This record gives sequence, structure tokens and C-alpha cells, in this order.
Amino acid sequence: MIASDWWRLCECESVLTNYWDSCDLATRDEIWTSLQMLREQGNLCPSNVSEALGHGYGLFALKAKSTSKNVRIRMLYFFFSKERRRVIFLDVLEKKKRALEPADLKRALKRKAEIEASERNAEPFQRKPATNSPPKDKVGEGSTSTVRKIDPERDRGSN
Repeated sequence: MIASDWWRLCECESVLTNYWDSCDLATRDEIWTSLQMLREQGNLCPSNVSEALGHGYGLFALKAKSTSKNVRIRMLYFFFSKERRRVIFLDVLEKKKRALEPADLKRALKRKAEIEASERNAEPFQRKPATNSPPKDKVGEGSTSTVRKIDPERDRGSN
């Protein structure tokens, strides 16, 4: 698929950017994988990545996991323009229960209606995974591990 065929990811009130900035690298990687699948496959994403919220709302939830917080992440979105291929994220939730809270659904529906009525804007999601940063260890510092070349003369017979 050509990149120009991908769906453009936008967000309302920086909900995705704010959540992204609060995440550790492992969680960001999980989120990025789901976002890439949505960008490439749009409404054809498999149900293990995206689910319709039903009831004719036109809302969907993109799924990811946070192993560090041990929660399921749900990024609520809708397809705004199939011609312009835009997906707009309305909210990001850490889901601990099976069902979404009614207040969360109501807030997302309100934002969706405001965007559709041009009362609220959606901005492009600009974050990218941090590929050049060193892995972080458990205390949040940069990794201090070193790589040692194997020396056959020194390493032989060390059992």
C-alpha cells in the first residue's frame, strides 16, 4: 500500500498526544503498532486491533496494552471523511473493566458531534516512536549495559 493511501490520524484536544507523552517506551511501542495498523488498514482492521462500539454511534476503539500499568488502553475514534481518509481520536482510556463507562461514551459522542458541526477542530497527531533513544532500565535511567566482543582465546574453557 502506498503511504498516500493511508488514513490520516487526527486528534481532538490533544488527547492522544497527552497520553503518548505520559507513557513509557514499551507502551508507546504497543500504541504505535496499533496506530500503524489503523493508518494502513482503516475500517478493515481486524477485531483484535479495533472494535466498533455499536449502537449506531459510529465510534470505534483502537486497542493496545500497557504491560507496565497492567491495563488495556482504548483509543476512541471515528472515521471523519472517507474521501480525505481522516480518522479522529476523541479520547484515550485505560480500561480496567469489561465495559466502557457511560460518561466516557457520552464525552466522546459530544466531541464527535462538535467536530461534525465544525464547532471543534481536530489537529494531526504528530508523535513518532523514539527509535534513536537508548532503552530505559527500571529506574528510568539510560541503559548502562555494554557489549563485549567475544575473544575466543580468553573465553575458551571457562566452564
